[in-house]
Parts: sequence; structure tokens; C-alpha cells
Amino acid sequence: DLSESIKIVSISNDGRFLAAGDYKGNIYLWETSGRFIDKWPGHTSSIECLDFSPNGTLLASGGFDGMLYVWSVPSCHQVWSWRGEEYKVYPKDVLFSPDGRLLAFRTIEKIAVWETTTGHLLWQHADPNPIHSMAFSPSGDRLFIATASFIGMLSASGDLLWIQHQKEDRFFVRIALSMDGNFL
Repeated sequence: DLSESIKIVSISNDGRFLAAGDYKGNIYLWETSGRFIDKWPGHTSSIECLDFSPNGTLLASGGFDGMLYVWSVPSCHQVWSWRGEEYKVYPKDVLFSPDGRLLAFRTIEKIAVWETTTGHLLWQHADPNPIHSMAFSPSGDRLFIATASFIGMLSASGDLLWIQHQKEDRFFVRIALSMDGNFL
């Protein structure tokens, strides 16, 4: 039962579940058959980003409250959480790696990557340029980022391996990789 305006939605890769986040911090979960599963207070303010793990058993949510949560699906129980006090800004994106082993969290100035099942923070990358987008390689061992001035490739340990600068009067907003990872 929807009681607030929806801000963001996400569908599981297998097409079985649909999650939605509202402006009050609530998360809603349905089966795509239309059967409502649950509504729970996920955050203390608006939900900014949602992503299902590749196998559909986990849902990550980032809120304007600076929190990152990982939820079990379909039980809707919290698996782990992280508070981003040092991030100073709300999350822009959450993204599971294709194998589901890693979870990336992006703000306008930082990216952090966790081990999905334990919530162990593996690395963080800060950049003076606004970070607009991120995408995992199909193997999950590389994370590509698009900033206001360059596209970069980060290793599984967070090292910047490759960079392509953009002209000063242009900037990157979104990036995407081909399914085979050969084209960016």
C-alpha cells in the first residue's frame, strides 16, 4: 500500500521483484506479479538509490540521511549497514558487481567498495572532480568512473589503473560497458 510519492524504483535481474523508495525513507517490495510483500522504514529521509544483487537475494539502499543498508530479499531484514559521516553529501548510486561479491557506493566526491556478504569496507577513492557515474566490468574486477574531467578505471583494490582526460569545455555524465566488457 503506497502512502507516499515514489522517488526511485529498481527491478531484480530475474524480473521477480520490484523495489521502490519514497521521499520519507520507506522501502516497498513487490513480486512483479503484483503481490505486495512489505513496506518498511529504511531511512530517516528520502531514498536516493536502490540496486538488487545479481541473484536477487539482496537489496542495497542509499538515503539522503547518508546511510547505506543491505537488506535480505524477500524477508526485508537488514543484513548490514554503514553510516557515511565523512561523506558530507548523500549517496548518488549503489551498484552490485556482476558476480554479486562487491557493492559500490557513490557520492559526488567519493566511491567506496564493500564485500557484499560481510559489509567489510575494502577501499575508498576520493576525487577532486565530481564523480558522475560508475560501472563494473563484467568480471567485477574493475570499476570504471566518469568524472567532470576524465574517465578512469580502478582495480579491485581501488588503484587508478587508467585515465582518459576530456577537453575542458566538455564533461562525462554517464558511462556504460558492453556486455562482454570490450567497449566503454
